[in-house]
Amino acid sequence: MSFLPQKQKRHTGTTLVNRCYNNMFNNMFHGCSNLNSVTCLATNISANQCTTNWLNGVAATGTFITPSSTGWNSGVNGKPSGWTRQTP
Repeated sequence: MSFLPQKQKRHTGTTLVNRCYNNMFNNMFHGCSNLNSVTCLATNISANQCTTNWLNGVAATGTFITPSSTGWNSGVNGKPSGWTRQTP
């Protein structure tokens, strides 16, 4: 992953484990209002708390690219509210 605000973020893992992103990105992206595009190719996000707070503090609008088969919640624990979902 590149963490430059103008670059697209890409996650290539397909199966996430329990709590793998729990608060990991909370501090990293806190106040990063320029982050407005994320690609996550995971198809299995059923692990307990695997994306808790992972996109907290990002731009209010943006693009979330992920397979259509992945069941994302909306908000800081999934696809940010206000972001558009697209398939890769």
